[in-house]
Amino acid sequence: MNPPEITRKIEIVYDDAITLFERCQKYLLTIREAMLQMSELDNAVRTILPPQSDIWRIYDRRIKERIGIWGRTKSGYVNDTHCEIVKRRIQIIEEVLNSIDPSFLRDNKQRRQYFFEPGQEYRALSTVFNLMKRATSRLIIVDNYLDEVVFDYILSLDNKLDVQLPYREQETNISTIIRISKENSSQC
Repeated sequence: MNPPEITRKIEIVYDDAITLFERCQKYLLTIREAMLQMSELDNAVRTILPPQSDIWRIYDRRIKERIGIWGRTKSGYVNDTHCEIVKRRIQIIEEVLNSIDPSFLRDNKQRRQYFFEPGQEYRALSTVFNLMKRATSRLIIVDNYLDEVVFDYILSLDNKLDVQLPYREQETNISTIIRISKENSSQC
C-alpha cells in the first residue's frame, strides 16, 4: 500500500475517532461501547499500517505508553476521564498521520468525495454538517430529495450565511417544506 493510500485510510479511522470523541463528550456511550469502538479503531490502524514498519512501531509504542484505565461509573456510561482516553488516541493517530504526510500538506488537500458504508448514517450526517459549517459567506445546497431535515442543519448555521436551495417545483415541493419548517420552529 502506498503512502497516499495509507494516509487516506488512516484519515477515515481518524474521522471515526473524532466521531467517537464527540459522542463521548455528550456522554452517549456506555463504557463497554466506547472500549469496543476504541478496540475497532486500534485494529483498523494496525491493519492499515505496514506490519513492523517504523510507522507501525510509532503507533504501537504510543499506544503502549498511553494505555488508559477504563474505570467504572455508577451509570455505566462514559465520563470525562474516558473521553480523555479517546482524545489521547486521536493525538496518536494524528502523530502517525503527520509522520506519513505532514499536516500542513494534508490540510491544503480538501476532500471532495466521501464514501460511507451502510449503517454509517451518523458519520454521513456529521460529515455533511461539518462541510456545511465550513461555509463562510454562501452555501448552496443542491438536493433532489430535499426534505425538512436539511432545515435543522440550516437553522444551526451562522445567520449571516447566505443559504440558497435551488430546486425545480415539480421535483421538490419546497414551499410545503418551508411552511412545515416554519411551523415547527415557531412551536419551539
